[in-house]
This record gives sequence, C-alpha cells and structure tokens, in this order.
Amino acid sequence: NNNNNNNNNNNPKKSDDDDENNKTKMKIAKRAWTEQELLNLSRTTGAESFDSGIDLDKIKEQSERCRYYIDVERHCLDKLASLSSDDDDDDDVKKYVPNLIGVYPDNESNEWLVFDIISPDGS
Repeated sequence: NNNNNNNNNNNPKKSDDDDENNKTKMKIAKRAWTEQELLNLSRTTGAESFDSGIDLDKIKEQSERCRYYIDVERHCLDKLASLSSDDDDDDDVKKYVPNLIGVYPDNESNEWLVFDIISPDGS
C-alpha cells in the first residue's frame, strides 16, 4: 500500500519470507469515530431523539476528542517502539505493547492504526 504513513523507521530490513509471513498474520486496527458516525449513533441509540434536538457542538467535540486520543496513542506507541529498539534486552515492551505496523487510510480517508495481535502471554 503506497499510502502507508508509518513514521516508525526503526524496524530492521525484513526478508521476503518475513513479508510473506506478515501478510498471513492476523492484524487488528482501530480509528477514531467520525462526527457523522457519532451523530448517527446518537440518533439510533434513543439517548436523544432527533426531534428533541441533538447538540451538534457536543458531537463535534466528541469527534475531536476521539481523534486526539488516537493521536496520543500513536505518539506513545511510536515512542515505546523507539525505546525498545534502543535496548534490545527490553522484552517487556516487545512482549506486551502491540507493534504498530502503520497508519492506513480507508476509502473514506479515515486513518486506521494497524497492529500485530499479541496474545495474553505476550507471544
């Protein structure tokens, strides 16, 4: 994917076998809720009926907060990745912090953080 915005260039060069293995591994992805999704959710949950009025400023604020938290998480993961690459003996970070593969846009230009899955035992 040519739209990879991954800023973590600390990963060593991988072989073609590693790339093929990486393609078959299960991944997990997450992104911030959009303003439209939050508005739709507010309309369908019954928490507020559309007729009684939905606070659009509140919806916009929630969307901005979601985006902010995703950006903070990305920053922290990038920082942890750089710390663990500086100290190869730090297995805790590698074991229990998900490896952020990159940031990929979907068809609607929403950015998704894509991770390798880690198991409870850290493998």
